[in-house]
Amino acid sequence: MKEIGRIQMIKGDLVTIKGGELSACVGCSNSECKGNGNIFTAKNSLHLPLQEGQTVEVENKASTSFIQGIEVLLPPVILFILGYVLTGTIVPTSSDDVRVGIGVAALFLGFFITYWIRKLIPSQGAPVVTRIVFNHSEAIAVEPKAIADFGNGIQA
Repeated sequence: MKEIGRIQMIKGDLVTIKGGELSACVGCSNSECKGNGNIFTAKNSLHLPLQEGQTVEVENKASTSFIQGIEVLLPPVILFILGYVLTGTIVPTSSDDVRVGIGVAALFLGFFITYWIRKLIPSQGAPVVTRIVFNHSEAIAVEPKAIADFGNGIQA
């Protein structure tokens, strides 16, 4: 996945970027991101001469996104299962509703813990700044929209 964005802050090799083509956010339900752009951190592993305010192209491999998804989702799901099973083991008279409630509480606790761990210790799979964009139109190649005639004179 490639994205373009504007550099907000530089701290060593980590670059905070306000990204997103806001015109591409039309179908998105995230009103905060849609209105303000997506703010994320990327690495400058190519050691490009970056400055705040520059527009850059950022790339994130699909495999990296998959691994990050597992890192975020797996611990809370495991905590849900542990909460459910341990509640039934420790308090055998507990109802299924109580076990599910404890499991859901453990799930939320897992998301909370995962959020703060990833906030304090950034993931090694961060997106990478691939180049500085001087001309916005050449940033990411956009396929021209195919024109199709549907037989009734209307073209898409």
